[in-house]
Amino acid sequence: MAAAETVDSFALGGSNLTATATITIRLFALTKNTNPILTINITPDTSFGSAQAWFGATSVERVEVEIADAGNSAGYIEISRLCIGRRHEMAYNPKYGAALGYTDRSKSSRAESGDMRTEHQGGSRTLAIDFDVLEQPDAEFMLGLIMRNKSLPLFVSLFPDAAGWKRAAHSFFAALSDGAKLGYPMIGMWSTGLVLEEMW
Repeated sequence: MAAAETVDSFALGGSNLTATATITIRLFALTKNTNPILTINITPDTSFGSAQAWFGATSVERVEVEIADAGNSAGYIEISRLCIGRRHEMAYNPKYGAALGYTDRSKSSRAESGDMRTEHQGGSRTLAIDFDVLEQPDAEFMLGLIMRNKSLPLFVSLFPDAAGWKRAAHSFFAALSDGAKLGYPMIGMWSTGLVLEEMW
C-alpha cells in the first residue's frame, strides 16, 4: 500500500485448503513497522475452500497474509482470489426467499448410437436477493453496484455471522447480472432485486 487505507474485512475464495490449514492476517499501521497492530487467525471452510474475517476498521499501510497447510495431500497450496478492504453492511436485511442456484455450462449431445456425450464446461453459483427497504445510503451503494464495471469483483456474504456450510455456500466473489433496477416504492425509501453470479 502506498498510503494508509482503512480496512475491516478479509475474504478468500477458491482454494484447495484443508481443514487443518491456518490463515494469519497481520495489519501494520506503517510500512516500516515490525510489530502488527492487529493479528487475526482463521481457518478455512473446506466445503467451498473459502475463508472470511470481519474486524473493526483499522488504518494500515501494510498487510501480511500467511497461509500454512502442511497436511495438504496435493503437495501445494492453490488460492484463486483473496482481498482485504472495506465492507458495506445494509441497514435492513433482504426479504425472505433469497435463492441460491447453480449454472452448469456443460454441453450435451447424442452420438449416432444414441449415447449421451457431455463436454464439461464448469459452472458457477448464483444468488438472487431482494431488498424491499433501502434507506438512501444503501440506495446510493446499490446504484453504485448497478453502474459499476462488471469485470470488477465483489465479495458477497449473505450470512456473514453464520459458520460452516451455511456461510460458505452463500459467500463468493461475484458480478452483478444485467437488468438490476432501483425502485422508489415510497417516500424516502428505495428497493431493488439483484442476481449475483460467481466469477471464479
